[in-house]
Amino acid sequence: MASLSVSPVPTSEKILFNRHEAAHLLGISADLLDVLVKRGEIRIRRVGGPIRGRVLFTRGELQRFAEVTFKG
Repeated sequence: MASLSVSPVPTSEKILFNRHEAAHLLGISADLLDVLVKRGEIRIRRVGGPIRGRVLFTRGELQRFAEVTFKG
């Protein structure tokens, strides 16, 4: 059986990010990202179910947060 090799999608083309990728893009720690999610400052998307689904962040939500927060 042949093994399929899947190349990772470059960050510039992705539209959904996991917790560590999202924190990296915003230049903050994953722990701070968790705090911001709990406060409702950053919205998440759950894929795979409302309770145990995988937590992902959309590019648009991260851009919205950055524009509002870092508009200095």
